Amino acid sequence: MNKLKQAYLQLAVERDRTRRQAQRYAAESQRWLERIALAKRCDEPDLARQARERALQTAHAEIQLRAELARQDVLFAQLAASLQA
Repeated sequence: MNKLKQAYLQLAVERDRTRRQAQRYAAESQRWLERIALAKRCDEPDLARQARERALQTAHAEIQLRAELARQDVLFAQLAASLQA
């Protein structure tokens, strides 16, 4: 297998992994948002604040992963074009 094709396949695997990680962080952020609402309903401001901090942390991680995914998408498209040429 030539190096270009090998790089293409490796990047495809990395993209899938990054996409799954981003989806996990998005789901985790959603769970933290639900905990914020629950803490507010239970009149627990400290728990709501802690949940908000965790929600922000997981959202930040998701944003970083989405940015990495966008970078990988560009590289993937370039490798695909190179393979077709």
